[in-house]
Amino acid sequence: MRPTREKHCLGVTVLLAALAAVTVATPSCLDTSNHYYDEREYTCKGFTSASHFQEHIPRDLSYPRLRFVLKECLVDYIPGSAFASVPALSLDLDNCKAKTFSKPGDNPFDGLEETVSRIGFMHNSTLPESWQLLKNLNRLKEIAFYMMAGLDLTRDFNNLPQSLRRVLIFRSNIARIDDNWLSGLSNLEEVWIQESDLKHFQRSMMPRPAPKLWRLHLQGCGLTSLPRDFSDDLPAMRHLSVEENLITTFDELSLEPLRRDRTYVGLYGNPLHCDCRIKFLLSYSDNWRFPVCATPEFLKGRRINELSEDLLNCSTPSTTTTTTTPAAAVPGGFFPFYSDDV
Repeated sequence: MRPTREKHCLGVTVLLAALAAVTVATPSCLDTSNHYYDEREYTCKGFTSASHFQEHIPRDLSYPRLRFVLKECLVDYIPGSAFASVPALSLDLDNCKAKTFSKPGDNPFDGLEETVSRIGFMHNSTLPESWQLLKNLNRLKEIAFYMMAGLDLTRDFNNLPQSLRRVLIFRSNIARIDDNWLSGLSNLEEVWIQESDLKHFQRSMMPRPAPKLWRLHLQGCGLTSLPRDFSDDLPAMRHLSVEENLITTFDELSLEPLRRDRTYVGLYGNPLHCDCRIKFLLSYSDNWRFPVCATPEFLKGRRINELSEDLLNCSTPSTTTTTTTPAAAVPGGFFPFYSDDV
């Protein structure tokens, strides 16, 4: 008897599923470099046992600029000194899951102290129980998170090494953020949070003062307001963006310290209510990127530099207006997830 079409399709489906399972479960390590670039890339994927780190990661990698990627792994834990034989300048964990990141007393990053300058966690990879594990990475400049869920941005980040210069978070869900999140990292130069649900920001989350912080990028984060001390003690600030948020008005105290030459401030994309409270912006630098008015209706779509105090109704005492603006999808934007100078 000839098999029915349904039985044939079912057999093919089962076979494909079995082949897929074998593919996922088969560990491999390959040179995945794009040879148009100086940086070499080496990718290991499909690890399902802690022993695979010792068995499959080559011991003779000697590339001068190596990006090492651990991808699509499901293990009980990552063993101590897991990457010790890899002279990686950049290390990425991409969709790597572990029941526990490491065993007590073991450190997977041992051996990378004088090589790695950038570490990235992508696609819901398991994170270390404490950032103390990275404390001895003396050359670490950048830590990055891409498409991560349930990020806990706690004070434990202050255990990262003082060499750290950049923190990048892109398209991620933030479960918690402490008021002193990065306050102890006095050498920070850049903090990027983009298309992530930060929702609120306190000045105390950054070092104070922050002598080297020159870029603060909080774009598409669902912010509805800025604290009054938002830009205090930021002597090196040259680029600040709170674009594409849900802020309806700005307080001059939040922004006045940034009124200096060669400082770019991006406010565009916020649903601004244009009344006398924002009249101070009329005299601010053309180097700033201002939002357009969302309300009141007769000013909708007008640019800040087209307005006057009369249009803002500054001839009469201003009253507090509550405006409800529906949340909109955050548009995409350029995000330099990989920095050139690490």
